[in-house]
Amino acid sequence: MKRFLTGLTILGLLLTTAPAFAATSTTNVQIVVGADASISVPATCSLTTAGAFANWTGVCTASYSVRTTKVGGTGSITLAASTDWVATGGGSGPTLAADNLSFTASGNTGPGTANGVLTRIAATGTSYNVVTAMGANAHASSKVVDTNYVLVNNAAWETDTYKVTVIYTIASS
Repeated sequence: MKRFLTGLTILGLLLTTAPAFAATSTTNVQIVVGADASISVPATCSLTTAGAFANWTGVCTASYSVRTTKVGGTGSITLAASTDWVATGGGSGPTLAADNLSFTASGNTGPGTANGVLTRIAATGTSYNVVTAMGANAHASSKVVDTNYVLVNNAAWETDTYKVTVIYTIASS
C-alpha cells in the first residue's frame, strides 16, 4: 500500500510539474499613408442684396483636410458651375454667359494660397482656382477657406428664386 501511495505521489508530482508548452509569434501592423483630401461646403450659400440694384453678395465657407506626398506633392481646391442658373418658378433670370457671377477666396487657414483675384464664373464645366500651391508635405486638418461671391444685379431679371450648382473639388498627390 505504501508503494501504491508513493507511486500516486510521484505521478501527482509529475502531472503538476510537467512542463507547459507555449509558442509565440509576432506580426508588424503596417499602414501605407498616401496623399488624401476631403472637402465640405454648406448645401446652400445664399447671396443677398441691399436693394436699389446693388450687387448680390455672400460668403461660402469650405472646410477641408489635405495631405500631400513628402516629395513632389501638390494640392489645390477648385470650383466649377455644373449647371447654369435655374429658376424654381420658371422665371427668366441670370445666366453665366450674360451676367457677371464672380468670386474671390480669402481666409485660408491651411496650406496653399487663396485666389484673391476677382474671378468670373463664365461657363459650366470650367474649373476656377480657389486655393493653389499646396506643396510637398502639406498636411492640415479641418481648415477653412471662404469663397466671396458677387453677382452684378440686373433689372431685366424676373422675380423668382434662382440657383446655380457649384462643385468644389480638392485634389492632392
